[in-house]
Amino acid sequence: SLNTFQPPTVINLRNKQPRWNDRLKSYALNFGGRVKQASIKNFILMDDSYDPKDEDKAPSLIVFGKIDENTFALEFRHPLNLFQAFGIAMSEFDFKLKCE
Repeated sequence: SLNTFQPPTVINLRNKQPRWNDRLKSYALNFGGRVKQASIKNFILMDDSYDPKDEDKAPSLIVFGKIDENTFALEFRHPLNLFQAFGIAMSEFDFKLKCE
């Protein structure tokens, strides 16, 4: 029946904050060894409902990072699906439409 319709749940995401890395002498994200190259496009998103003090305990919902010059890794988990994760990852690229 129409009375039982449940709208989709909205989840607010936020970037995990980088932590100071003494070895690198810079701020860095922990990609668990999967991301090999620094890039402005690298990010980890988490559910915004976690307290920032407990950020390390929060599961990563999307991990996107550069592996080599032309290869990026994309990992995601429920409640996101492939199309949502891919769309979020593609938003990191600046595609220019070429009109001739």
